[in-house]
Amino acid sequence: MTKEQLNWKAEFRDFVDAAVLPYAEKNDREERLDPELMERLKEKGYLGSMLPREYGGLGLDWVTIGILNEEIGRGCSSLRSLLTVHGMVALALLRWGSDEQKHQWLPKMAAGEIIGAFCPHRTGGGQ
Repeated sequence: MTKEQLNWKAEFRDFVDAAVLPYAEKNDREERLDPELMERLKEKGYLGSMLPREYGGLGLDWVTIGILNEEIGRGCSSLRSLLTVHGMVALALLRWGSDEQKHQWLPKMAAGEIIGAFCPHRTGGGQ
């Protein structure tokens, strides 16, 4: 790893130790993520880790994004899943979205104003 990646790893580890691990068991037991934890993710910019700076993201390389997910997952698998799905939606918009869609949604996703998710699309009656 590069020195920068090692610095990120230390930052991620400190964040998880302070903000995630102390509350992970409670969050799992209550089947929710504490809103304060989401605010801290927003403050750190981690919800935009995979997005370019032009959309308000951190513009991290793939190794560093992997390190972030590894550290978040060490603290709470549910939070890592949220970060992963949010990132998948953001990357889908980045790759296949129109310029208008990118400028409308990606800055909001990077800032944590909205959280990306997937859901099934149902058509027809009774399905």
